[in-house]
Amino acid sequence: MIATMLVVLLSVSDALNYGQPSAALWEDQLFVAITRWQRTGPALVYRGKFTPTSSRVRGPLEHDNPSRGLRDSTQAKLDLRDDRLLLRSAFDRYCIYPLDQVWRLEHSAFGVGRFGGLGPYSEFTFGYSATYETLLWPDHRELDVPLSETDRDDGDRPSARTYWAHARYDVQIAGEKSVWLFHAYKDKLFVSVEPDYLNDWYWDGEAMKPKKDRPKPRSGNCGGGNCRRISRRSSRRTRPNSAVTSSPPAARFTW
Repeated sequence: MIATMLVVLLSVSDALNYGQPSAALWEDQLFVAITRWQRTGPALVYRGKFTPTSSRVRGPLEHDNPSRGLRDSTQAKLDLRDDRLLLRSAFDRYCIYPLDQVWRLEHSAFGVGRFGGLGPYSEFTFGYSATYETLLWPDHRELDVPLSETDRDDGDRPSARTYWAHARYDVQIAGEKSVWLFHAYKDKLFVSVEPDYLNDWYWDGEAMKPKKDRPKPRSGNCGGGNCRRISRRSSRRTRPNSAVTSSPPAARFTW
């Protein structure tokens, strides 16, 4: 039924190629994310009332999807749990918004129009955003994949360019200020709970560097987010720039 709703909802314009959308239900609300396409294409989130007995979603509201990157991507993703909405794309960044703030993303005078301009709106979305670079290259622990720190590969240590060309990763909401990180490189899969690194609590905009004495993320699974990382060689093939999309495990383990 949800697949049918997706087809109907995304048929608002046959002229655009939406790539691979992503959807989730909250109560009677169906959220659908699409990604930016061929530079001029949109990166949007639609929300509409889902009725199982109906053949369509009536009057879906269009919202901005701030997780869009500078490069084109064919895949949009979202995660919805604990009254938080996570939006992500295959490149650049992800965003986590409390549900009571999602209305501010609406493409209308009621939502985005209230900011009065791009500057105030960008400042709002910046606080709820984080980059994959910060998540995958953290400053509080060793990297899952140590880099050569030069523009050339050095044995098992790839250059940054090689790493970004082959790394696969995904995030899902874990707890307050924390995310599950699924990170694969070559034949290794790493699974851990990490800080979500949202800019509002992590980044010092004036000093242009991470804040000092920043709060520790809370997680029921990892007691403050300081999880022991788990990695193991895996024969499971994953698609470039994407990883596991199933629900996160209740405890730390590797598959």
